[in-house]
Amino acid sequence: MPRKRNAATPTEAFLSHSSTNLAFASRLVKMLGAHHVRTFFSKKHIRGAQEWHDEIGAALKRCNWFLVVLSPQSVASQWVKHELIYALQANWYRGRIVPIL
Repeated sequence: MPRKRNAATPTEAFLSHSSTNLAFASRLVKMLGAHHVRTFFSKKHIRGAQEWHDEIGAALKRCNWFLVVLSPQSVASQWVKHELIYALQANWYRGRIVPIL
C-alpha cells in the first residue's frame, strides 16, 4: 500500500540552477529521486526543439516546491533570478523555497 504523503512533502520540486552547475544539479536530482522526490530538471525534461520557456513556465505552475542552487554563476544568472522572483510571488511556494549551497 503506498504511503500517504504529508502536505509538506513535495509532489514535484522545481530545480533552478545555472547551466555551469549541471554536474552538481544532476547528482542532486539523482539523490532526490532515490528518496522518491520527483524533480523538474531542465536537462532531463526539456528536449531540443521544445519551447523551453513554455516548459519552464508550466513546471513552475505545476511544482509545489522550489529548490535553487546558489552559486556565483546562478546568482549572476538572469533566468535563475526570473524563476526565483516567480517563486517568491507564488502563494503555493510560500515556506517551500529551499536554497542549496
